[in-house]
Amino acid sequence: MFKSIYGMDDLSTVQHIGYASESRMYDFTLVFSDHFFGKTLVTCLQSGNSSLLDFHDVSDTAIVKKVFRIKDDAIAQEVSALLKTKIPLVKKDDTA
Repeated sequence: MFKSIYGMDDLSTVQHIGYASESRMYDFTLVFSDHFFGKTLVTCLQSGNSSLLDFHDVSDTAIVKKVFRIKDDAIAQEVSALLKTKIPLVKKDDTA
């Protein structure tokens, strides 16, 4: 038996984007929501890897490489550049 912790309805915006590098194609789904502390839920449809990411996260190629299991630095930089055009820059609240 399980106990429900929460249930919330949310009107989210979803965007699907495709990207092809020289060696691989990527299909991403981005879910923009008022939840997740301002982060975007990014899912790579090929691998199923998902993560909550903000603009600062996708600017860090080490995070992009780890989340999406990318080995090549150049491809990680391209994916980072693509995601930075889609994920909004939100100032971090220093008072929290």
